[in-house]
Amino acid sequence: MILVSGNNFADPITSITLAHRLKSPILLTTGTRLEKSIREEIKRLGAKKVFIIGGTNSVSLDKEKTLKNDNYEVKRLAGIDRYETSVEVANEITENFNTNNNEVVIASGETYPDALTSSPLSVKKNTVLLLTKKDTMSDGVKGYIKNRNIKKALLFGGYSAISKDIENDFDMHIRIHGKDRYETAANIYKYGFAENKNIIVASGENFADALVAGTDRVDNKPVPILLTSKRYIPSPLLELLNKADINNILVVGGYSSISKKVTSDLVKYTD
Repeated sequence: MILVSGNNFADPITSITLAHRLKSPILLTTGTRLEKSIREEIKRLGAKKVFIIGGTNSVSLDKEKTLKNDNYEVKRLAGIDRYETSVEVANEITENFNTNNNEVVIASGETYPDALTSSPLSVKKNTVLLLTKKDTMSDGVKGYIKNRNIKKALLFGGYSAISKDIENDFDMHIRIHGKDRYETAANIYKYGFAENKNIIVASGENFADALVAGTDRVDNKPVPILLTSKRYIPSPLLELLNKADINNILVVGGYSSISKKVTSDLVKYTD
């Protein structure tokens, strides 16, 4: 079980890759005290251990104490910032699961869309996802890469998200991007999921709904995430839907995130 703050995107996105390994849902929490609904859900699911992702400013110490008092084993994975927290999560994955250490997924920690849509591909390729600033990687991220002698990176987003300087830290790299978040998401699908007949469509304008859907699996495989606008289907997604052989579309979020019309239009593209 994973507990993470719902007030920011970085730690929840980082936690998606761990959640897939644990085959665990992600629960989003806010405020200083652990919500009754979350305590009931953890109990209902029969969890024995809860991973808290993020520092005490994100998930309070009071919540950690509540979980321990409820007799759960609790482990907090946190660094001094979102970049170092992504390293702590990566270490947890590498040390406890068979992981591909030949390459790494790098996405911006300053905006959410590219990191969100790249996380299922990271799981599919059995790599870890690390967050970076635009022009330089943190010492912790650099240390993780150096200590594991990782030579290849998959970079997600254009140069406005991850600069060319980051490319120079690797012997090899592949950059997947588009003119905007919608095209980047579509290009990620084309690169790594072209054979998939199941997709998730989430809002490209807010992150919370897509975060909790990011752990969905079909036949024990991660499901790619595509992004849409609230009131219309962006042209990159529309083009993909017209060409791809899609059986099932999971539209995540209420009509305040994705309108009823867009939802209805999306359903038309399923077999």
